[in-house]
Parts: sequence; C-alpha cells; structure tokens
Amino acid sequence: TIKYFSDGKKMLTKGVYKVFTIGALVGEDPGFGDLRTGAHLIHGIVGHQFNPHFALGGGVGLDFYDHEYVPFYLDVRGSIIKKAISPYYALNVG
Repeated sequence: TIKYFSDGKKMLTKGVYKVFTIGALVGEDPGFGDLRTGAHLIHGIVGHQFNPHFALGGGVGLDFYDHEYVPFYLDVRGSIIKKAISPYYALNVG
C-alpha cells in the first residue's frame, strides 16, 4: 500500500520493500602506522513493511576487506513520524 501526499510525494505503508547498497570504506589503520586501508561492499535487503513504523526483512552482502566475507543479517527499520519526509531507524543484526 502506498500513501500519497498532497505535494506529490509517496511513502510505502505496507508491502514488500527492497534496499540495494554499494559502498566503500577508506581510512587509516592506527595499528600499522599510516597504512591506508579500504573495503568495498555490495548489500541487498528484502523484507515486509507491516506499517509505516515497522518493517522486517533479511539481507545478504558481499564485503571485500583483506578477505571476502558474505554476511547474512536481519533488518529492522521504520519511520519515526508519519510524514513524507521523516527520520527513520534501521538496525541490522547478524
């Protein structure tokens, strides 16, 4: 279910949600002096939005650090207020 606002914005209130992220981490490792470290990651999450304030799903990723890792995790998220633009919370455990 999608809620439409008068300004043309919309928000998923119920149904399937999908999140896809690509990222990079860059920094210095204090244990090895000025050695530059980095990581690249690709993650996907699919879940069910029960209401605007609560959604539950599962995620899997591919992380490239010094070795490759495949994390599996539980995703919990939701909007704080019921507006087109709202702060939200998200928690991944796994």
